[in-house]
Amino acid sequence: MRWTNYFVHPGDNRYHVFAFPILEHADSFEDRLHKAGIPFERHLEATDGDATGRNEWLFGIHRDHFQGALHENHLVHATYRSKFIPVDGFRWSLLIGTLAVVLIAIIGALTQRANAQTDIWQISASSTWMAPLVVLGAEPISQEDEGLSLTWTPTGGVSFGLRLLRRFPSSWSVETGLETMRTWSDWDLEFQPLNDPFPLYDTLTLRTSRYRMPLLARTHVPINNRSNLTASAGISIDYLVSDAFTTGTQSRDEVYSDYMVEENRLHRFTLPLRAEIGYEFLPSKKDQLGFYVGAMWWRDWNQNRWGEATWTRELETADVRIFMAQAAFAFECRIILP
Repeated sequence: MRWTNYFVHPGDNRYHVFAFPILEHADSFEDRLHKAGIPFERHLEATDGDATGRNEWLFGIHRDHFQGALHENHLVHATYRSKFIPVDGFRWSLLIGTLAVVLIAIIGALTQRANAQTDIWQISASSTWMAPLVVLGAEPISQEDEGLSLTWTPTGGVSFGLRLLRRFPSSWSVETGLETMRTWSDWDLEFQPLNDPFPLYDTLTLRTSRYRMPLLARTHVPINNRSNLTASAGISIDYLVSDAFTTGTQSRDEVYSDYMVEENRLHRFTLPLRAEIGYEFLPSKKDQLGFYVGAMWWRDWNQNRWGEATWTRELETADVRIFMAQAAFAFECRIILP
């Protein structure tokens, strides 16, 4: 696994190799090398056997010109970089939400009351429901190749778990826990045979699983002696249990089609960013239940989940691969245990 798109040539350490999986990026890098007067060799290498199935355009650069080529490489990535939050409306919403969290923290610190401190430790049982909102990052993804069209649509998910919170004398707390999450998605397939004017359709549903351990810092603003507005932020350690796949078959004019969709992960562990906001109601007596309702959002740092659809009909075979959305939104409910 490479952490950068450049490395020392495995057969000749006098050269460095720069790799680009996207043709447009490779062409831009070549233009910049020409303008900078940096000699190079370009080569197309097929990588059908790796996890992504994409080609790579490789550039061999002598080590005497490495720093200049590295500078041009950075400029190419800066030109084509994708925004961390591509949806403008949600980007502004997140900015406003962040300012709200900071404001809650400041108000919580200024309005801290000596008699507001409850038990130092708190444990709760939680459940969440994922809402596939496009504006919050759960957009469908479509791809087409070799007569096969694929549209991947997240349809939701649920999770259950336990939360453990440790309060401090100020308005701040830290919390962790353990959760199990199930997600669902629809895979809409459309295959156009070569000798048939009418396409074939089907929709398959795929379910995936993961375990999560949140690591969050939380602050709160007291509303009264028994309720608070809370805001949390941090990361989550996610373990993706396994790859998932499902298959289907159909026939037309006694000609059978077999097809399959699968979801895979590049890494078993991920560390998504995570933010939560909610309302907490505490009981008047320690032997009673409390509750919490709120919402959460998370986003992976990089593209870790990718999917593939394959359709086979007689001697025809089509294959499409995509990377799935990395952000999600969910509503949460907790029961605070005595």
